[in-house]
Amino acid sequence: MSLENEIIGVDHLGILTGDLKRDVAWYEEKLGFEKIQQRIVVMNGRTEIALLKKENLVLELVEPAGRLKDEAAHLSNGKWDHFAMEAPELEREAALAKEKGLKVHLSTPEGLTFYEHLGEKGVRGINFYGPGGEVLEFCRDEALAYHGKSGLTGWSHLALKVENMESTENFYGKMGFRTISRGYLSTPEGDIQIHYLEKAGFVIEVLEMIGSGLEELRQRKEGRLDHIALRVRNAREAFDEAKKSGFSMRNHTIQELPLLEKGIRFFFVSGPDGEKVEFVEKI
Repeated sequence: MSLENEIIGVDHLGILTGDLKRDVAWYEEKLGFEKIQQRIVVMNGRTEIALLKKENLVLELVEPAGRLKDEAAHLSNGKWDHFAMEAPELEREAALAKEKGLKVHLSTPEGLTFYEHLGEKGVRGINFYGPGGEVLEFCRDEALAYHGKSGLTGWSHLALKVENMESTENFYGKMGFRTISRGYLSTPEGDIQIHYLEKAGFVIEVLEMIGSGLEELRQRKEGRLDHIALRVRNAREAFDEAKKSGFSMRNHTIQELPLLEKGIRFFFVSGPDGEKVEFVEKI
């Protein structure tokens, strides 16, 4: 079976933290996430993992031990730039977030922002800081009919900043992602091209950086948003197909962890800009 057919959807977004207790409480209290599991596992020493869920969005918060924990506490933005949650009643959700103490991120200094060249009728959004400095967005696509939905309704997209759009589309195309729309963001240095890639309802927002933004991107290392995990039918078959596709493998063998009911099998690859992508099978 091809890698495209092995992938059945998104599983979780991995976030590194130096203070798991703080971050779990923040996502529960500020955004209404529900903790579905928390466990200590043997992975690079003692590692504690918490899984949080809100609608169709699952966060995997990972607190390593020792030196790695100290490094995680000081991470900043990586190639995975921010994650976005759908907010049909955007103004209301933004106001509630501010009341709960969420701080507006410097990327949207004026608060609610209208992106007229994204989507069919434009997109509105606002970015906030997460508990460890990660960037999260509330957004509303003006072309969508939300049919009375309210609150934060789960995934909108995950944003990836890249150097070359064609390389990125080719890489994710091997997994079955297809470009569903295009737009751009105007800047004093020119237009940043933005493509939306979709697979099984999960959307990656790809921003091809230019000018000073491109130079800043080249300085980024791995960030707080550590990886995206895609669920597969069979990890061993997906592993073989990933190697056949010429992917840069971060693991030489299938890994296992005692998470969820019966455990998981997984492995990681690197994308064109060094971003981490995990393939995971629930046992």
